[in-house]
Amino acid sequence: MPSAADISNRDLADAINHVIRKLNAGEAPNDFKPFNAAEFKAARGAGLTPQEVFHEREKLIAALGAIKP
Repeated sequence: MPSAADISNRDLADAINHVIRKLNAGEAPNDFKPFNAAEFKAARGAGLTPQEVFHEREKLIAALGAIKP
């Protein structure tokens, strides 16, 4: 997957919201609140290293796997 460094926070929020609303509508919670540019700006400002991002991703995958349908 190419880097998202050149994509604006607004465009990232729009893309993620599109995927959730259109491609995963049946899986999204009823109280889903769309992501906004400020949330992406804050996340990008966290200054995580690539290894830290990978570690966070692994924790997220494990947490999602623990959710029972």
